Amino acid sequence: MNARIRELKLGDVDGIIAYFLRLSAAELDQIGLDGASLKIEDDWKNWFEKILYQPLYKASAYFLVWEIDNAMVGFTFVDRIVYGGDAYLHMYLIQPQLRKSGYGQKFLQQSIKTLFDQFKFDDLYCEPSATNTQAQRTLQDCGFKYVKTHNQPSPDFAYKAPLSLWRLTN
Repeated sequence: MNARIRELKLGDVDGIIAYFLRLSAAELDQIGLDGASLKIEDDWKNWFEKILYQPLYKASAYFLVWEIDNAMVGFTFVDRIVYGGDAYLHMYLIQPQLRKSGYGQKFLQQSIKTLFDQFKFDDLYCEPSATNTQAQRTLQDCGFKYVKTHNQPSPDFAYKAPLSLWRLTN
């Protein structure tokens, strides 16, 4: 199998939107999202079109697609970007059969290297749901250090669960 990461293309957007919109209530709970508060599809498309064409030094968000044999199996993105400073990372392995296979860790490690190289970050932060132990193990395996668990709402999505803050220093 040929596994690789690459930058997001406009043709990937529908697949990412479909991933979030097809999640069951239980899957949304697992990752700490409130499905009723997710953006509607047209809002997402407009947001993606806006961010796709920003230069890196002005980027408000940046996506990397995870592929196996040219099929998207996941993605990671950063937002709250301070070029040369820090950002918040999000990761999604959208093919459930690949979870616990080592692919998430492999893709995340490649993504981290790319993000540090392209954005010159000092730190990356990640805030998975405090109940998402699989994501937390992946972060730990990739070198992230646990900072704290908090109930502060994330500005990115409609989180309805406590979040665990993790940090990786370059």
